[in-house]
Amino acid sequence: MDQADTIYITLQLTLPFIHDTKRLISLLRSLGYSQDKTQVIVNRFEKGGEITIADAGRSIGARIDLQIPNSFAAVAYSINHGIPLLKSAARDPVAKALVAMADGLAPQPAVRKRGWFGW
Repeated sequence: MDQADTIYITLQLTLPFIHDTKRLISLLRSLGYSQDKTQVIVNRFEKGGEITIADAGRSIGARIDLQIPNSFAAVAYSINHGIPLLKSAARDPVAKALVAMADGLAPQPAVRKRGWFGW
């Protein structure tokens, strides 16, 4: 972890995950890892759940950097059929969130589209 640029901590909005995440963040801080080196990701996020993003952030003492929506059916289909989610359900909210995350990690250069006269 010392050589990693960023440590990604993934949790779901349930009490056991929040409790374990709080303990993990405390351990990482005691080992000298700053908040700037860690990012917290909420997986299987659903709006209107019992525990909100704000509640989780306050409980763990860190900001929530990314939310991956819950889309069990599309993800399960992708896994069970061995087809990448971007091929089986490219418009699914999970696929869009993963593309946004990947773009944040390694931005793609802007591609200039050629107009009618460019051909």
